[in-house]
Amino acid sequence: MRRTIVLFGDSITQTGFSTGANFAGWAGLLANSYARRADVLNRGFSGYNTRHALDALPSVFGSVEGRSSVGRPLFVTVLLGANDSSLPGDREHCQHVPVDEYEDNLKKIVDAIECAFEGGTTKPPIIMITPPPVDAPSWDQYCMDAFGELASRTNEVAGLYGERVKSVARASSCSGRTANETARSAAPLVSPKSASNSPRLATRRTSKRATHELRKQRRGADRGRRSERISIPS
Repeated sequence: MRRTIVLFGDSITQTGFSTGANFAGWAGLLANSYARRADVLNRGFSGYNTRHALDALPSVFGSVEGRSSVGRPLFVTVLLGANDSSLPGDREHCQHVPVDEYEDNLKKIVDAIECAFEGGTTKPPIIMITPPPVDAPSWDQYCMDAFGELASRTNEVAGLYGERVKSVARASSCSGRTANETARSAAPLVSPKSASNSPRLATRRTSKRATHELRKQRRGADRGRRSERISIPS
């Protein structure tokens, strides 16, 4: 059975397969990078903060007839915090979670994911991604048009929540990455500690010498087949 990659998070994950004239979503890029090697499972929930995510964990990482509902992941990404870091006065969405509770929730999420794969041959690496930076002018304009007030998110606050993500990743031996690093990366993402215990990830790169030798062998085989077709018994 093909391995999986599980993306767990909020709307940034849910819309990760979105495409446009000049962009492709990060989940789509990841799926393209791992084509034929792993199936990317999108478990993003728009509007969710870490409180909601804790409630959703059993349905995402539970089991069906004794088998994991997400298969055997190569790795799991956790991208939460854009909603948690909204300011307390956000009356429209009420998504704010205090930073200390946010950190505690992340620890519980990591523990729950690890427990879901307890007893397996290997635990999948968990890659924790920080909340992305905020395009303040554009976000302010959107919120003024939609809700009649300025945006409830700032880069300063998002940065504070991002530091807590890194702290939890270090304490849990997870791999911590910023949102920009994840979006730019097309390489396999594996935490340093877990890499030695994880199956070696296939690479599409082949040395020039090996490619040249392979082509020579194929040409030789083709010539042999052509000779067989045109040979006339004496």
